[in-house]
Amino acid sequence: MNASLLRFTVFLFLACGLFLQAQTNITTNSAPPNPQIARELRMISFLTPAEQEQYAKARAKALADNPDLKTEGENLLKQGQALMPDGAATDQQKVNYEDARNFMEKMMIHRQKLRQAMLKVDPTLEPIFAQIDKHISEMKAKQLGQAQGTSSATNAASAQPSANP
Repeated sequence: MNASLLRFTVFLFLACGLFLQAQTNITTNSAPPNPQIARELRMISFLTPAEQEQYAKARAKALADNPDLKTEGENLLKQGQALMPDGAATDQQKVNYEDARNFMEKMMIHRQKLRQAMLKVDPTLEPIFAQIDKHISEMKAKQLGQAQGTSSATNAASAQPSANP
């Protein structure tokens, strides 16, 4: 049970990171001021340069027009960073499942609010959001497949009979 919970928690954080990276503070025409924004820019790098610019401009305008939304996103980013383990198994086991679930819910609500604000700025973003959603789904499926493949290989190896009885 602990291994399943751990795998789910890791998947949850990976998915959370993908959603946040696709939806949080992106600046236009300047070097990213921090590593988080650099990751965010990479998360939409599959879009054409024109789509990236359209997305970034609408996002910047939506956040400028909605300072409370910007503050909420910054607070969620801090909250997510505080929840993220550094990768060590012992730290991952210390993650509180309920906190992670609550964070995911807050993040999804924020994401929808941000999208609505961006659509008010530029209603033609809907196809770009569809592409982002598809990309995120593919990345989550890939991560889940890798996690299941790793655990299946581990379980299969441990189920093999020993050569020495």
